[in-house]
Amino acid sequence: MTGNANYKTGIVQEGVVIGLGTLAVRVEDQHQTPAAQLDIGFVLNRDQADSPVLWDCVAGVGSTNEEAQIGLSRLVARFNW
Repeated sequence: MTGNANYKTGIVQEGVVIGLGTLAVRVEDQHQTPAAQLDIGFVLNRDQADSPVLWDCVAGVGSTNEEAQIGLSRLVARFNW
């Protein structure tokens, strides 16, 4: 996902949802599966390169990995940060 897009309460930049303070959420396809299963990482401090990231897997957001990544980024951007 490229470019920037503003949504309800978050900003999506290059596949990362920028939240308030130093919180961010990354949407990635770490497992490289064709089943539109993605990984969502909660970055605890995006200003520090070695900051912990809490990972979880999600599925059922789209029919392709690209569609799922776009849809999930938009969904996460709407969280009430």
